[in-house]
Amino acid sequence: MHIQWEAFGEVFMVSFGVAVGLIAVFAIGVGLLSAPTRTPDGPRLTVATADTSTTPPTTTRVRPTITRRVTAWMCFLACALSVAYGLYLIIAR
Repeated sequence: MHIQWEAFGEVFMVSFGVAVGLIAVFAIGVGLLSAPTRTPDGPRLTVATADTSTTPPTTTRVRPTITRRVTAWMCFLACALSVAYGLYLIIAR
């Protein structure tokens, strides 16, 4: 049995690069959908005291802009299409 090491190395490097690329694109999409939290009146520095009569500041969720949402969903679509193409290459041949 003869193993073509050059072809094996080429397949390994391409598959590794595609896997890292897909992970990066998916992470970018998740990062774009993550909205920061903020307090209505700005950040506060609270000091721990024995007095429990004061309530901590409330936080509100800020929704990402439409541009960030569209870009994130395009990243997810690119990942899904890449996976579907990979399955097509495996199943159809």
